[in-house]
Amino acid sequence: MEHDTNIPRIFIGHAWDFRREYYRLEKMLDELPGFRWQNIFPGLVNPRNDSPERLERAIRGQIESSEVVLVMTDIYEKSPELIEKEIEIARELGIPIIGIGSRISGEIPPDIRKAAFDTVGWNGKDISDVIRNITCGTVHGTETTAVVQDTNLNAAA
Repeated sequence: MEHDTNIPRIFIGHAWDFRREYYRLEKMLDELPGFRWQNIFPGLVNPRNDSPERLERAIRGQIESSEVVLVMTDIYEKSPELIEKEIEIARELGIPIIGIGSRISGEIPPDIRKAAFDTVGWNGKDISDVIRNITCGTVHGTETTAVVQDTNLNAAA
């Protein structure tokens, strides 16, 4: 199946913990007027009980198919180790991360803020605007990659 280059491929950080927050974000993006997107959905098979190598391969396979990774504070707070692995893989692959504040408090943990290309609150228009900026030309892919790679260099220092 060929990919429509006008439809961004988005990986929503999930840690195989599909709670209300995940589906609420998915629904919010689906209902945005004029915004189409492709969810790089992992399916409900949960490799959390598999070996760390198999788990990492499963995450990597999903993230490398995406153009943007969304990391929600609310899921990060429940499964920080797995979300940190998703962040690590996205940064390694040069995939921009958008950090999304807690739906209740609006806060974004320092680890997400540090890794993110940009951060936004729990607002569909703001999220879609940043996604469009990254994937549709306001921020070009090479510039985005440079920012993400620069962030990686700063993290290693």
